[in-house]
Amino acid sequence: MKLLSTFLLLVQKDFILEWRTKEFITASLVFGILIVVVLNFGIRLTNNQWEAAGPGILWVCFVLSGIIGVGRAFQNDLDNEALTGIDLLGVSRDVIFFSKAASCMIFVFVMQLLLIVPFIALLGFNPFSISLLIVMLLFSLGFSVVSALFVLIAHQTKSKDVIMYVLILPVILPILISSVELTRELILGYQLTFTNHWIGVLAGFDLVYLVICPWLFGIILEE
Repeated sequence: MKLLSTFLLLVQKDFILEWRTKEFITASLVFGILIVVVLNFGIRLTNNQWEAAGPGILWVCFVLSGIIGVGRAFQNDLDNEALTGIDLLGVSRDVIFFSKAASCMIFVFVMQLLLIVPFIALLGFNPFSISLLIVMLLFSLGFSVVSALFVLIAHQTKSKDVIMYVLILPVILPILISSVELTRELILGYQLTFTNHWIGVLAGFDLVYLVICPWLFGIILEE
C-alpha cells in the first residue's frame, strides 16, 4: 500500500510540474504540427497513396514529437538532481522508474491524440478508430518505458539531445514497425484481433522492455 501511495504521489508531482510548465505538450505539439504543416505544402498524395504512406508518416511524427517532449519533461528532474534526491530518501527505484514511465505514457498518449487533429484538418488523413487507440496505448507503454531509461543515460553525456535519438530509435524500432503495420491494416478495413502477428510483436516487446529497463535504470541511478 505504501509503494502504491508513493507511486501515485510521484505521478501527481509530474502532472503538477507539467501543468505549470507545459513543457512536454508544448514542445511535442509544436514540433509535430510543424511537421504536418511542412508535409501539407511539400507533398500531394491521393487517397490510395495515403493508405500506403500515411501510417508511416503518422508514426514517424508521433515518435519524433514524443522524443522531443520526453526530453523536456525529464529536464527539470535531471537538472535539479530530483531523481537522486528521491532515491536518497529510500524510495524504491522500481517505484521511481514506473512513476516516470507512467507519467510519460499518459503525456505521449495525449500528444498522439492531439496530433491526429492536424493530420485530419490539414492533410485530410483520418486514421482514427477505437482499435487505433489500443495500438497507441501499447506503443505509448513501450516507448515510455524505454524513454524513461535512455533519457537518464543521455543526460550523462554532453550531446544529450542527439544521444536520445541515437539510443531510443533503434530500441523502439520493433514496436514502431508493428504500430505502422497495424495502422495500415486498420485503414484497409481489417479488424484488430489479439491473434494478429503484429499485436503479438508489439505486446511482446512491451513485456521485454518492462523487464529489462527497470533493472538497468536501478543500476544507472546507483552510479
